[in-house]
Amino acid sequence: MLPVLLVCFIFSAELIAQTGYISPSRERVETLLEQLEDCKDAQKELENNVINMELDPESVTLKEYNDAERYAENARTCANILREKLDALRKKYPGWFNSPNATIGVQKPVRRTITPRELQEYIDQANESLETVLARLRALNPSGH
Repeated sequence: MLPVLLVCFIFSAELIAQTGYISPSRERVETLLEQLEDCKDAQKELENNVINMELDPESVTLKEYNDAERYAENARTCANILREKLDALRKKYPGWFNSPNATIGVQKPVRRTITPRELQEYIDQANESLETVLARLRALNPSGH
């Protein structure tokens, strides 16, 4: 009887350990990823500013240049800290990050300007689609009512 109880105890402990897995907060991971993207975007912009200043050194003061370099370094540091936080979560929850069910929908809004010509093309396409639908409806009801 004792071996049976021991086997049941071992299997139940393994089952509890398997079902007791806690995943990281999805919102926390999404927030970290969004912040990382923001830091990387700021880093690119600030590094481009520094490059532009280096190309035209007469147009900027030394203080402006040093400030721009410091801001770019701060953005790099920000990105590195957030990467370290995400790596710590990956190490703590490797199964969750490798799971196909752990998808995260982080999407930055796409900012794109639409020219008047493109806007007119979109309107024309919508009108064509509506005319096609209306023509099909008229074909279903020949009296037009």
